[in-house]
Amino acid sequence: MRFLRRWWSRLRGWWVLTAAAAAAAVLSAVARLYTGTTAAVAIAVGLAVVGVLADRGRTQLSASRPAPGLLITRVDRLTDPLRLGVHRAAALEGDQVPPFVPRDLLPEFVAALGRGGFVLVVGDSTAGKTRLAYEAMRLCLPRHVCVAPDGPDTLRAALGAAKVNRPSVLWLDDLDRYLGVGGLTRTDMPNTLVLATMRTHERERLSHRNDAARNHLDRRLARAGRELLDVVTTEIHLDRMWTERELSAAADNGDPRIARAVVAAERHGIAEQLAAGPELARELRDALDTRARGAALVTAAIDLRRAGCHRPVPLEVLRTLHESYLRPGVRPEPWEAALAWATEPLHATSSLLEPVPDGYLAFDYLLDRTDPIPDAVWTAIVEFASPVELLEVAAEAAFVGKHDFLRAGYAKALAHEDFMVAAQLAEELGSVGFDEEAVELLGALVAAAGDAITDEQRLRIGHMRIWLTGQVFGGRGEPERAFAMARELVAECIELYGATAVDTLQARLIMARNTSDPEEALRESRAVMADATRHLGAGHGITFQARFEEAVWVREVEGPEEAAGLYQALLDDADNTTVAPGLYVDAQWNLGGSLLSAGEARGAAAVLEVAVENALLLNGPDHVATFEIQLTYLRALDADNRVDDALELAGQLAQNTERVLGHDHPTTAEAWLAVDRLTDRRA
Repeated sequence: MRFLRRWWSRLRGWWVLTAAAAAAAVLSAVARLYTGTTAAVAIAVGLAVVGVLADRGRTQLSASRPAPGLLITRVDRLTDPLRLGVHRAAALEGDQVPPFVPRDLLPEFVAALGRGGFVLVVGDSTAGKTRLAYEAMRLCLPRHVCVAPDGPDTLRAALGAAKVNRPSVLWLDDLDRYLGVGGLTRTDMPNTLVLATMRTHERERLSHRNDAARNHLDRRLARAGRELLDVVTTEIHLDRMWTERELSAAADNGDPRIARAVVAAERHGIAEQLAAGPELARELRDALDTRARGAALVTAAIDLRRAGCHRPVPLEVLRTLHESYLRPGVRPEPWEAALAWATEPLHATSSLLEPVPDGYLAFDYLLDRTDPIPDAVWTAIVEFASPVELLEVAAEAAFVGKHDFLRAGYAKALAHEDFMVAAQLAEELGSVGFDEEAVELLGALVAAAGDAITDEQRLRIGHMRIWLTGQVFGGRGEPERAFAMARELVAECIELYGATAVDTLQARLIMARNTSDPEEALRESRAVMADATRHLGAGHGITFQARFEEAVWVREVEGPEEAAGLYQALLDDADNTTVAPGLYVDAQWNLGGSLLSAGEARGAAAVLEVAVENALLLNGPDHVATFEIQLTYLRALDADNRVDDALELAGQLAQNTERVLGHDHPTTAEAWLAVDRLTDRRA
């Protein structure tokens, strides 16, 4: 039986990502683990702050002109909540903001602001998060200076302004807009109060690693966001549906717009009705036949955001892309009429397509579609997005099996000489099963980059190349060559980082993985575990990786029963350890494989059933890691004499692996062999 996938091939994106052309270089990355899994190590290196305003005293506003798109004003002088992101309601005598109905959480919110720190309010789209935060800020912090960027481009200037205008509150509506590559990290957090809002869906994507691992792993855990949310001092969750006390207060409010919303409060939240979310969704559904071009235009904008592209989209991109959504035989309305309809506010509130600086965005209430995203969307993103933005979309592309997007993104990044972005995209391609191709792409990248990358970056690309070269499952790798490369890498890491640095310890584990002597690999794994525990602590991610590697080689040297105990201990200790979700899944997978090898087929099947479910959520259905775990689960079902269940899984797996990996891939071949064997058994 070939080896189960193991930790290192899950390590992707941990190295420092450099946007070489940027004036303010942003170094931000998080460990992403594949197969057998390396614990994620999030590395956030300082971001150069640009556009800092001159310090005119703790309580004075800066006399210099604020950067375009940056609001700096004292809280008690704020008069327009729309400027801070509150959704419009239907106009009443010219007023687009209804009277505020106090929510039950308002006292808790005010108390949190009084304590200071980082306050985050989370809730569904149009749950009323921004309005609640706005009113709490006005009530509690009237003499603070509110510093509010209108998007990621003004974040750096906002951080600087928040530091020099004291006391201040940094306002970040829709926090997820400020995360990711080049975005906010925990090292950026100013010594000032931060007030942010976030949609529940986006918060779940950034859910804490242990909660995700213990339950169903969040399929898309953002790389840098987890660390940023660790410094949130108060997190408040606002329900979309209002309580009886809130509804009673709303009924007594006297505003006819709120009164109409109270009537339908059993079906929709008050705030979402005021923002016209449900009605907009109905209008889009009804427009599929009557306003074909307008519906196509809005749907194209929605799918761009669903793919992970949250930047404003230029109108010319939408004009080209929407054509692919028009059904044959339909006679669409003129372009000008379609655009006017899509951008017209409903009842003077929100519109399906919202004009923003530099382009257009689909209204966030509409992002819950589940249809497959058309290929034309991925092509359009490659054409208009920057290389760094492509990297942000890469995880979603890999999740849904759009591997050509990764290839095209790599080519664009290489052409723009964004070499570290290109390396990450190549590594992403290798992680989904195209490891030989990824090795070739990384080699071409290093040759093309020459002296444009630093020694440190070259070493970190070396980490990736060595793992992909030495892949040993399925007989595709060259472990002897990888071992020689890893030995050189260890020496270089010691010289550059020191003997006990995380990078050096990881290089030693790669070397152990590719040695031809299991006993030597076990000794080295235990030595790394001892060094990591002594210098970094028992709860550090690299310590967990070393424990994982120890279990790998205990299985080879001492047997699967001993290894199963070690894997179970890893899972038991996960709550107290820096564990990446992928590493947790791979520990489950290897526990199941060890139980299977020990003859405990029923116990193995139970463990692997959960591992498969988690892998589907974490990696998606078309990822090579998901396929490998399903294949092990298939073996367990077969060994437990569950022939019908095993045959059904084998058929699905054979078709999916052939579609994604090709007919000649080892996993595809084994799946088809299982179909033949199980068919004969059932007969």
